[in-house]
Amino acid sequence: MLVDLDGESRSVRLDDDGLASLLAAAADRRGATHPDLELALASGALDAALGALAAPVVRLSLVVAGSTVRLEHRGWLGPDTLALLLGVRPGLHQLMTLDPAFLTASLVRLTRMRPRRHERPIAADPDTDPDTDRLGDLVAEDPEVRGAGLARVGADHAWDLRLAWDGGGRHLRAVDGADGIRLADPVTGTLRPASNTFVYRVLSTVLPSDDELAAGSAIAAPLHG
Repeated sequence: MLVDLDGESRSVRLDDDGLASLLAAAADRRGATHPDLELALASGALDAALGALAAPVVRLSLVVAGSTVRLEHRGWLGPDTLALLLGVRPGLHQLMTLDPAFLTASLVRLTRMRPRRHERPIAADPDTDPDTDRLGDLVAEDPEVRGAGLARVGADHAWDLRLAWDGGGRHLRAVDGADGIRLADPVTGTLRPASNTFVYRVLSTVLPSDDELAAGSAIAAPLHG
């Protein structure tokens, strides 16, 4: 089992067994039986992350997939802490404890959104209308299914972001490639071209407001503009 704590960055790398043990420890500290995990817990470096894991206000998952590589990332947001579990590669994870203010920057990096020297006028681009029942193929675990799905919409990679809280949630899907980012309309599933600026704005407002948390209703983020 791998549990490797970086004392300077206060992050920890874990394999699948280490992650399972850490999640058990988040539910019950007495579940930590491996010496490396006990040492990491005793250091206090994971206290904030464990608090978010044990009682998150919002949970999030992000799948980012190209034709050959597919990574899953997870997050737990507490009142003052974001515990972000990065998929480094299949079977290896990195748990980071962040201020929630860094969520947007983290999502931009994880979705592999890259600077573009010139952003094309959105109104000049036609919509792409894929088989909406097969949008899940874009991030499927099977690389053949995923590759065919990405080829069908002319994309290099796709991402699928889901957030859930008590009684509500959000779901965003997008593809990216040489032609830029296209976001899936939350109602029709149509892939619509979007500028980096607009996608950044969507990601910066993806967390529920206090009113949304209180209302506990599912709200789809608008994907036009």
